[in-house]
Amino acid sequence: MKYRYTSAWRMQGGWSFPSQPTTRELVNHAGRRLVLTTDPADYLRVFDRRMLVANHMLGGGPYRNASGWDNAAIARELSRVAVERRDKVASAWFVVVVVDGVLDGDIGNPDGAVVIDDDVFGWELFDAEGLKKAHERDVDALMTVLSTSFEWTPRFEQLGESVVGLLDDGRQVQSLSATAFGDLSVSRALPNDDQLDIQARACALLDDTKLAAVARLSRRMVAGSSDPLLRFLHAWCALEILIGKTAGLVNRAALPAGIPALQVLVEVERQDPDHNRRSIRQFLLATAWLFPVWSRDEVETQLKIFDSVRKLRNRLFHGENVDERTLPTVPLFDLLRRYLSATLTHSS
Repeated sequence: MKYRYTSAWRMQGGWSFPSQPTTRELVNHAGRRLVLTTDPADYLRVFDRRMLVANHMLGGGPYRNASGWDNAAIARELSRVAVERRDKVASAWFVVVVVDGVLDGDIGNPDGAVVIDDDVFGWELFDAEGLKKAHERDVDALMTVLSTSFEWTPRFEQLGESVVGLLDDGRQVQSLSATAFGDLSVSRALPNDDQLDIQARACALLDDTKLAAVARLSRRMVAGSSDPLLRFLHAWCALEILIGKTAGLVNRAALPAGIPALQVLVEVERQDPDHNRRSIRQFLLATAWLFPVWSRDEVETQLKIFDSVRKLRNRLFHGENVDERTLPTVPLFDLLRRYLSATLTHSS
């Protein structure tokens, strides 16, 4: 489905950026949750938020698509700016616009296979080794853009690996491509620590002290792989902060009453009128907001895992002797990864 992007930028009122936006400004103001939709109005709004920033990298004025440029032409211009100025932000947006072109049909062939064509993409402008050196300190930003911006399908993996391959190689690229493209067969083969590490990198870029704490604890969990107790404690603390923060953002009255997690929450409150199980209530409220489509069975399954981990944490904190080899680090990790990923998707 194709849409025209001609005048919506004029309704944005313009943004005020310094001459060189920082990664944090790009993430916070341009909008990191760039989920493509089939609604033309929503798609147009999201596309314009990106193009305003991309156009800023090109020197301002009405963005080029308003003058009839297609995505391939914009991508080629961004690639030129990226190389000539060694501009890391323009390079990140080059990736986004190229992928947008593939999604929109301006770039690539009709059957969905990604075609790397020098004439279209302007790859001849890239000196792979030079670009890698120019961006060696900004791999995180590109990882964030790629891993949190779109709902990916496996067919874009070739394009993503080709772009990011210019900037980094080896284990980090493998981790990025598996997480960013959401291919379950690939993601399941990726070590859990790598998945969480990428999410923590994205989390750390947001201007939020609690999420920054979650990022630090998550990274420490990954780094402490040789100590199961430390891994468990870091993961629990990260999850507890994340759940508390998320629950605090939720306007419960605005949530549809039919959400399964909300129904379970009502039952828990009825059984616990004194509110002794505060973390359980926070968990269910966060679940209702982050996963409104979960079935009751799924909610109860995740609640059972969370409650069992919570009880074990209480035993540890009360001085009981717990065999470290039996710590439920894997299910705890999966909870943290799922809820952190959902929180990043909801943050913009």
